[in-house]
Amino acid sequence: MARKISAAGRIAASLGAALAVLTAISAVHANDLMSMDAGMEIEGVARIGDRQVPLPAGKWKLVLAETDRRGTAKAGTAFLVQKADDGIVGSLLVRANLEHDGGRGWKRPNWCDRSNVHHNGSDNYHNKDDADCWILNHRVFTSKVVRVDFYNRIKDYLRKHGAASTFVGNMFRRNDAYDYLWVYHFVNPAAFGFPPERGARWVESKWHRSAVDGMPRRAFIDAVKAFGETYRDAFRQGFRGRLSDTASGLKFSFAR
Repeated sequence: MARKISAAGRIAASLGAALAVLTAISAVHANDLMSMDAGMEIEGVARIGDRQVPLPAGKWKLVLAETDRRGTAKAGTAFLVQKADDGIVGSLLVRANLEHDGGRGWKRPNWCDRSNVHHNGSDNYHNKDDADCWILNHRVFTSKVVRVDFYNRIKDYLRKHGAASTFVGNMFRRNDAYDYLWVYHFVNPAAFGFPPERGARWVESKWHRSAVDGMPRRAFIDAVKAFGETYRDAFRQGFRGRLSDTASGLKFSFAR
């Protein structure tokens, strides 16, 4: 015999279901980089549009996030940093389209095919509807003003927080006919015992491919590459929205 449910029980069940939905929505909202307030911290997996961004282990602080329309579709860009002992250990620059572009595909950036970097693992057989890029490079942060103000604000933040030195890291990009996602994860060698390098041009840096010719810098580059290989798998899963709420095993480490 079917058990009768009281009116109070039906109300409680309805409230419970509604609360579960609201909780799920709140969780997604809390992880959405475009909905977070500057200064908020996040761990595990972030979201941008309908894609997921695996975060390397530890807490990440959102510094800047904004939307723009450089073309026909709205896009979002976010910049996060990881700190330890009041210093910046690493940074994440994330960008993705927030609207579809009619299935016309996305232009593959020129950096995907660079050869003057420490490593290029980009796909060799690609078309505009399917591209997968990965390079390992170093970046210098000078006071030079660039065209996109978002990047000027990134450099201002790094200078104000004592991290305006050369960073080393991995750059990833993935796109299909409808969506793209790119994530730049860079680590600060100064946070791992190397002397900070300020003011050097990219080609003059001691982290340039032609300058890194021995230990321990070579070991650091190798560690960044090994992390990139692990991160790339999670990055691909995040592009398809297939990650759980946590991204395990994504910890960069290096000991001199």
